[in-house]
Amino acid sequence: MCSSDLRDERIAGVYLTGDLSPADFGSGYAALQELRSALADFRAAGKPIQAYLTQAGTRTYYVASVADNVALDPYGMLLMPGLASQPVFFAGLFEKYGVNVQVTRVGKYKSAVETFTRRDMSPENREEVTQLLGDIWRELIADVARSRGIEPPAVQAVVDREGLIRAEPALAARLIDRV
Repeated sequence: MCSSDLRDERIAGVYLTGDLSPADFGSGYAALQELRSALADFRAAGKPIQAYLTQAGTRTYYVASVADNVALDPYGMLLMPGLASQPVFFAGLFEKYGVNVQVTRVGKYKSAVETFTRRDMSPENREEVTQLLGDIWRELIADVARSRGIEPPAVQAVVDREGLIRAEPALAARLIDRV
């Protein structure tokens, strides 16, 4: 969305619906943050954004939460279990087929090659990934809270309490505007 779209009188508003499932590398949190920022600029220009959700995962809700009005299907829910990482390790496969990997590594926080040399995460890599996911999650929760006019601990409390947030608890927590 470019700045000329904000002034274009032919564009009356935006209606968001559907699901933002991951596809290739285009729907990472950085890309979603850019989309959400463009929508926030659109909203700040005085143009309305309406969102209708049925089963919204974290990605979808993150983008939709910027809307002026977020509606959730009465039988729908927000699925916000948190963030996770699923690393893949090939050391066992390589050993099975006699493939040797030779690596020169300097420093314990250099984990890029671990996928080829280990069967599991090193404690240092686990620390790095945990910190990264925690930073992304805190920023995501802060953005949602700011858009919904509530405090980040309130959003986190609902996620911790519910996980799968049905329509009525989502409305009570002000994560949505109507059912």
